[in-house]
Amino acid sequence: MIIEIPDLDLEVILIGMGAFLWGLSVVYLLNRFKPKSKGKNRQDSILKHLEFYENQLIDMKIRLDALQMSEAPSFYEGPRAKRERFPERERVREREERKHRERIPKIDLGNIVENILGLITKKPTTSRDIQITIDKTREHTSRVLKRLYDEGFVQRNIETKPFTYSITQKGKTRLASTKGVISQA
Repeated sequence: MIIEIPDLDLEVILIGMGAFLWGLSVVYLLNRFKPKSKGKNRQDSILKHLEFYENQLIDMKIRLDALQMSEAPSFYEGPRAKRERFPERERVREREERKHRERIPKIDLGNIVENILGLITKKPTTSRDIQITIDKTREHTSRVLKRLYDEGFVQRNIETKPFTYSITQKGKTRLASTKGVISQA
């Protein structure tokens, strides 16, 4: 069978071409505004990331609060109850304090230099060890050691960190002269 196509008028051709151009323009406009919809997808992914990190921060805050609550007692406890609560921690702390702190009795300010020189004669010592032994602040100890170094009583070993200090011959004579004065008195 043969299908007969009626004679096409100019009007039918123009309507067909108009419909075709209208379809092309719709496709063009849809493609032009499509990147804006991609921006929405990007915003959605950013929002998902923000929500994920927000949830992680909330979890970390909850864990931190739980740790703080487990360390802090819920009601006031006296010092005796605290010792009984963590006896093994107290024993370890007491052992560490005994091991690290061999302090000499309280001394007057005039004898600090002699005490430092006496400590250094036994073996080269760090400023931290001297500080713990004489029970003075770090600033006070470092100022005294700097003064002794500048005057030539001690020698600073800069090859090790922290610096170690050892006594010089001048320091030994000063220490001997002060001991002689003390023994005569």
